[in-house]
Amino acid sequence: MKRTLFVVALALFVAVQGALAGTHAKSVNVALIPNTTGAADGYGNWGGGAAGTLVMGYFPGYNITIVHPTLVTSAASLAQYDTVILYQYCNINTIPGPAFTTPLVQWLQQYGGKLMIWDSDSCGNQTSTGTPFPWLAAVGATFDRWSPGQTGSTAGSLAILDDNGFCSANSASPYYINTPVLVTSTDAVGDVSVVNENTVSPVWCALMRGVNVYGRSGYAMMYSKIGALTGAPDALILYCGLDTDYIGISPGGQWIQKLLNLQLAHGWGPPGSPEVADLNCQAPIGNLALTPATAVNPVTGSHTVTATVTRYNFSTAQTVPVPGITVNFLITSGPNTGATAAGVSGQNGQVSWTYSSAGSGTDVIQATATVDNVLKTATAQKTWCNPPTVTRTLAGNRAYYQITANSGCYGSLGFYVRDSASALVAGPYASGTIVRMVRGVPGIGPGLGTASVTIRVVGSGLAYAVDPLGSTSATVLCPP
Repeated sequence: MKRTLFVVALALFVAVQGALAGTHAKSVNVALIPNTTGAADGYGNWGGGAAGTLVMGYFPGYNITIVHPTLVTSAASLAQYDTVILYQYCNINTIPGPAFTTPLVQWLQQYGGKLMIWDSDSCGNQTSTGTPFPWLAAVGATFDRWSPGQTGSTAGSLAILDDNGFCSANSASPYYINTPVLVTSTDAVGDVSVVNENTVSPVWCALMRGVNVYGRSGYAMMYSKIGALTGAPDALILYCGLDTDYIGISPGGQWIQKLLNLQLAHGWGPPGSPEVADLNCQAPIGNLALTPATAVNPVTGSHTVTATVTRYNFSTAQTVPVPGITVNFLITSGPNTGATAAGVSGQNGQVSWTYSSAGSGTDVIQATATVDNVLKTATAQKTWCNPPTVTRTLAGNRAYYQITANSGCYGSLGFYVRDSASALVAGPYASGTIVRMVRGVPGIGPGLGTASVTIRVVGSGLAYAVDPLGSTSATVLCPP
């Protein structure tokens, strides 16, 4: 009996391990979510718009099944599939939201599947979405992307950055993709959603870089570094932002079809497996950061921003400073609009700019630099504050004063009252408090009538305020 239980347990262990991990020569059983166009699903609860139709006949040899996302309630709901395609699923964060994305991530982590995200303009509007897939943070694969919307433009440019089984610029390669034809014969590139190269997680490896009709540039295709996904070392994620309106339609759409086919045909598995031998992250990621991202200073001071130029090298898994890069600074809005400066990064990859302001308000500071032939942009904000102001009004009786203290940056402030002829300092009191000033031995007593406090002084009362920056207002005379 014990031997039988042991054999059963061993068989279950082997079965589970086979489900959880391993290598895959290619995709076989594929879940297509939400459907072939990313549009309304017939249930009346789907948003989005229609992208190019993914005709299943374009991809023979694969078992492709449309899976309604509301039916995915756990990782086990996807256990029969080795691959999931999110096809133009632009409203994934809200319909149905975490009820679907949480088990999808768990499927990646438990079953080591392949996730293909084909995301372009199916929602229609021009969007800068921040992190369009926040649920990818669970596997460390966050990124920002910008979508131009549905312009239908044959414009822009597209460059292949990595030569592997997903794509190649070599016309003799079986993985060749004719990018010029994609640009001139389809709207795949004009309407491409591009990934922000300044913020993309280092877990991503660049495949293509695109420039859309609005001149926005960034990664158009990328894949996750092998073994780098948190909790999913055998899984693979691919992202494609190319528009798919022309998929399968000659003369350019067959290249879109081929790209998707190459993704389905490529194997995956843990580091060192032959299925991923060609996935080496050949394109390093350059980066430009501007610090501090936000700051608040008095107009009487100065402010320094520092740009840092770095490069992430996938082969060494290191981020290193890049010296000798010209960084241009420009204030694009605020009290100092138009102010500029430039400098060259030193051995630490840094260059700083210090400036002052004659007025209050918030500056938006932009730094730009060309790193690895890509124009990088970073921004920061600087708020300049005037010193606080204090006013007083008579509050009925003589020597009863209502005192208000304000700051353009911080709103209402507490105020103090000091004796001009002694060391007494009373406060702080909330703005709008009524104080009663009397002559006598310096001290503080209870209020009387409408006054909340009585302040005894030898000389005169001087009301003032101090903001969090340490800036002090002019004093206001409050005679006893």
